[in-house]
Parts: sequence; C-alpha cells; structure tokens
Amino acid sequence: MEMRSNTQRGFSIVEVMIAAAIFLVVALGILPIFAQAIRNNLAGRDATDVSNLGKSKVEEMMQVPFDSLVVPNGQQWACTAEYWSLSEKKWKSTAAPTAPTECSTSKVDLTGISALWVRVAQIRQFSLSDIQKSGTAAPLVGGTAAGLVQIKEIVVEVRSTNKNPLGSGKSLTLRMLRAV
Repeated sequence: MEMRSNTQRGFSIVEVMIAAAIFLVVALGILPIFAQAIRNNLAGRDATDVSNLGKSKVEEMMQVPFDSLVVPNGQQWACTAEYWSLSEKKWKSTAAPTAPTECSTSKVDLTGISALWVRVAQIRQFSLSDIQKSGTAAPLVGGTAAGLVQIKEIVVEVRSTNKNPLGSGKSLTLRMLRAV
C-alpha cells in the first residue's frame, strides 16, 4: 500500500480573502481617476466642438466680400443667431436679440427648441480716421457711405447647451477685425 503525502499546496481561503481586500482597496483608489478622466474627455470634446464651430463661422464671414457684411440702415450693429438642430442635424436661424448689449448666446430664446449649440454673430463697422483721432470710436451706423467704412469688427460667440452631469457646456467668443 502506497501512502500519499499531503504536499500539494494551494491558497487558503484566508489568503484569497486578504488578496481580494488588497485588490479592492487599490481599485477603489483608482476609480475616481477614471471618473475624472471621463469628465475631462467630455469637457475637452465640448471645448473642441465650440472652438471649431466658432472658427468655421469666422472663416465663413471672412470669405464674404467686405461690402456684403451689411449693418442695417440706421443701426450700429448687425446680429444673427442660429442653433444646431438635434432633430434636423443642421444650423437653423432663430430670432436675434434686439439690442447690441443683448447680442449674446445667453440672450437667445431656445424655449421649445432641442439645440446642441447656439451661435451668434455680430458685425460693427468703423472709420479708421475716427479710431486714429480718439483711440476708440463709436460704430458707424448702417447706410454710411462705403468709402467711410474701413474696418468691420466680427464677433462670433458659440455656446454648448450640453447639460451633461459629467461635463458642463462650454462657450467661446472670437473677435476679428477686417479691413478694406
């Protein structure tokens, strides 16, 4: 008769429980890092989208002939507002704010609209001689003779309406000057 020795060794239940507890402590310590990385990625995506949408609108307005950037007669500014329709996947115009101080994405009424981004573009025009005289100048009103308008200021503001709890909406304002 042959005797078997008890030489096979394995992990005892106590050793397995200790290893599991150590793994759990390490995992709980690393988990907030993953959550923060997700928040950072969402915020970064929002910031990139807002930046690209603002730059594309500025580039679009820089391609328009100088005299086609029109300020309505008697006004000192022109303001257009649009939003990205989630349902139609395209930019749609909406009512622009009615006063220069309100030409902002925060003043655009989106009641009942499912929008991912809001974009507002403002145009003001100036005379170079007025700026040289005073250092600052009031915008020229629409209808001013074309020869007197040498500079147009283009301001584009874009805001994300993202209300994701992991990442908040971003906004960006771009300001460009365009000369004759």
